[in-house]
Amino acid sequence: MRTISLESEPGSPSDTTLLVRGLIGVAVIGIVVAALLLKSTGALDDRVTVTALLTDVGDGIPTKSDVKFRGSLVGFVTGVEPGADGGPNRVTLSLDPAGAQGVPDTVTARVVPSNVFAVSSVQLLDHPDRAGRPIQSGDTVQADTSRSTIELQTVLTKLRDIVDAMGRDRRDDTVGVLAALATATRSQGAEIRTAGGQLVTIMTELNRAVDDGETRSRLSELATAMTGLQRSAPDLLDAVHHAIVPMKTIAEKQAALTDLLSAGQHTLGTSETALDNNTDRMITITSSLAPVLDVFADGGPALPPITVKIANLSEKFMTEFWDPEKQRGTGHFVWALTPHRMYSRADCPRYGDMAGNSCQWAPATVGRPTLPQVLQPKNYRPPAGLMGGNVGPVGSRAEIEALRKLLGPGANEVTALLLGPLLRGSDIKVEKPGRKPDQKPEGTPGQRRTEGGR
Repeated sequence: MRTISLESEPGSPSDTTLLVRGLIGVAVIGIVVAALLLKSTGALDDRVTVTALLTDVGDGIPTKSDVKFRGSLVGFVTGVEPGADGGPNRVTLSLDPAGAQGVPDTVTARVVPSNVFAVSSVQLLDHPDRAGRPIQSGDTVQADTSRSTIELQTVLTKLRDIVDAMGRDRRDDTVGVLAALATATRSQGAEIRTAGGQLVTIMTELNRAVDDGETRSRLSELATAMTGLQRSAPDLLDAVHHAIVPMKTIAEKQAALTDLLSAGQHTLGTSETALDNNTDRMITITSSLAPVLDVFADGGPALPPITVKIANLSEKFMTEFWDPEKQRGTGHFVWALTPHRMYSRADCPRYGDMAGNSCQWAPATVGRPTLPQVLQPKNYRPPAGLMGGNVGPVGSRAEIEALRKLLGPGANEVTALLLGPLLRGSDIKVEKPGRKPDQKPEGTPGQRRTEGGR
């Protein structure tokens, strides 16, 4: 059977070599893709795992909760093991290696709400009076027992109790805050209205007594001012609180801020000098960018279709190739292998009226390369003694001639296919009928016999 080689030029790699190279390339690509997938899932990241012993976790700490140190996110919670027999809860923390370098092993931990929705997070508290090494995997972080932490946890506990009391279930027999208020004002509507009316009368008469008739009552102005102050007090306190923190930070980092401003001034001076020394180059670069920008401008209508195709490709990748459950991709590919074709003048690049240099020197037509006669398979002559015997190589003309001496002129390729394996490696001699073993053969053809193994 005749096969078609992918590379027809002499000295080109064989099909087996190309197959091996292709398999090696596919294996390398698979290893790279697997490494990228493991990296994207975080399996290759070197995390610092520590355990925090917390006696009070509030409403609970869900996994993936934030772990913060000095206001910065340094990791997340990977698991919570409830304490046994009144012992502390064991909270497993996974810290980022870069962030863990700045966290000493003397820190303590507490649970605080991280936002207005009361989502819990773990806060690591630093103690400047305690020196320690950077925290490492396997370390244990103790619960913080400072006064501020106890006060915070007490306030949160009381607030939780108040909310629970206000939201008491109807089937509960205990009296909540709202229920107690309703009980106190039950059947007291007339007295409350009378007291309210009397209070309004007193305030009206007092307002008239201090009113000079030209301006608003001082009491009304005072009440308005107090009302406005009451409304703005939370925002005012928050603004003061948020202003104190930056001012305190600036006061503590004054030297670092001075160095930063000095370095910025030096950087600006260096940048100004660099711009002055490279003005001509910047003008040249800007001028050279004009053709590039023109190409983008001319191809502007094609950019939206390109973006749409990229979006479609991404969607197809996520729906057809990527499996989110198994976190791996499965694709169906069609590999098309075509024989090598020589480069000709018809393959040279052309852009309108312009043509590439190869359009002049490339051959006009390229025929199929031919092997020299000495390299043709039918003309191949193996070295003497390679096959053994005198039958000749497999399928050769010498083998067919040897079979014709034995079987007659009717021997052909089919005969060589059937009987050739029996005669290969043997010495064939055709002897005259009736000749004795010690007589020399004569020229008259007759009976034929073979002597093998010589």
